[in-house]
Amino acid sequence: MDIVRFLRCEVTGLHPEGKFVLVRLLMKYQADGGFSRTVQDLADDIGIRAPSIAKALAALEAHKLLSVSSVSNGRGRPVRRFLFTAHLKASLSKVSLPDGYTPACSVERLVETGSDGTDADIIHRPDWTDGILHQKRKVGRLSVTNRLLVAVMMTAADRLGVVNSLGLADLRGATGLSKERLIYRLSRLVAIGVIRCRIPGATGHELFGLAKSTYVFNLADPELAVLDLKPTVIVKPLLATRPSSWCSLGESVYVSANQPHNPGLVSEDERRSLHRLLHVRGYFDRRDRGQISLTLEFKLLFYASLLLSNHRELVPTFPADFPAQEPSEVLFLQDRFRRDFPSAETAGLASILELHACLWEAVCRKAIEIQKLLNRTYLPLEGEWDFLVLPVPLQAPDIRYLTVLALPKAEPTVTGCYIFGGDAALPKRFPSETEMDVSSRLDYGLLSGPGPRAGGYRE
Repeated sequence: MDIVRFLRCEVTGLHPEGKFVLVRLLMKYQADGGFSRTVQDLADDIGIRAPSIAKALAALEAHKLLSVSSVSNGRGRPVRRFLFTAHLKASLSKVSLPDGYTPACSVERLVETGSDGTDADIIHRPDWTDGILHQKRKVGRLSVTNRLLVAVMMTAADRLGVVNSLGLADLRGATGLSKERLIYRLSRLVAIGVIRCRIPGATGHELFGLAKSTYVFNLADPELAVLDLKPTVIVKPLLATRPSSWCSLGESVYVSANQPHNPGLVSEDERRSLHRLLHVRGYFDRRDRGQISLTLEFKLLFYASLLLSNHRELVPTFPADFPAQEPSEVLFLQDRFRRDFPSAETAGLASILELHACLWEAVCRKAIEIQKLLNRTYLPLEGEWDFLVLPVPLQAPDIRYLTVLALPKAEPTVTGCYIFGGDAALPKRFPSETEMDVSSRLDYGLLSGPGPRAGGYRE
């Protein structure tokens, strides 16, 4: 798709505003091969000040992406004619995409948003000072650079806003940002609520090999509302009588799979399952338990969400009923396992099968618990839905909550945000999660706090 090539095309040395202007020009004039417009006309169309447009055009000419000539316009001054160069076309052709690739959302809408160049639309954002949440602050739209960054990332997002195939190097090449500026802006997007959370990747670990970070975008954010992909939010407590059924693969479990915090509540089968998963022939690197645990935990949640989204009918009621190996209908999970755990390919067939069996068992256990939770909501979730379990559930002393995003594949039968209490039969409903206070959204894992690089509020 052309918009994906425009956004992911790498131009070394071009600043982000120049890249944004180039994308907008290609979207509008590629079919014509060029354009004849004044700087002020372009500024009005794109929504950027005229001096910035002039600077961007000069940069594009310097990088040999545009060629400029003067065309006689009869009487008066000649008109400048801008043409897209062969060098630009060659750069676009280098963008590698799978056959038939189409982004899950209308990315061009993100690029065109705010084209009037005004800050008339006021947006409430979380206001952080020194890592402490004070109150919501009113701000305008995202900057041009942040809009470019979000649009590039959304070319690889699924329908629920999960991006897990673009690393820092990919984003640096597509946006023109330095590594430090890119990390800063990503942390700012998390802090202001455009990105719900970031799950760190891993580099060189035996279990994962090289794993890129995963970003979950907040599709309910007013800046992303143009995508028309607002998921239903369900926050539901897990059964307090059996908290171990949702046993986290966190650091405490990694310390000793055979000695969980509540040994009396963990069955021998669950204990053996965790032990197998964590000790598969050295695939776990003990030197970095914290990073690995969060990465692995979200991967299992993501796999379980995929299983529910594609074959909800295959999820059994009890763990003892799931098949020992993946059925043919879910071979896509085997492909995900191979892609996400490449180091297993060098360990021999027996180790691969053992690892896949452990992963399949863990995914089934999580899918069963999610299915039970959804059934107990008594919400009309018939038909086909895409599901995603967020990785940061609310934790209370005596109960745990789970936050699920649900997006229908057809017309929605239920919308809004549903918060189920511990004993309440009926949930508290909000028309949109944005109508909840920020602190509650943080508690339920719908937002994350700023990272150490987020700094103050200033861009």
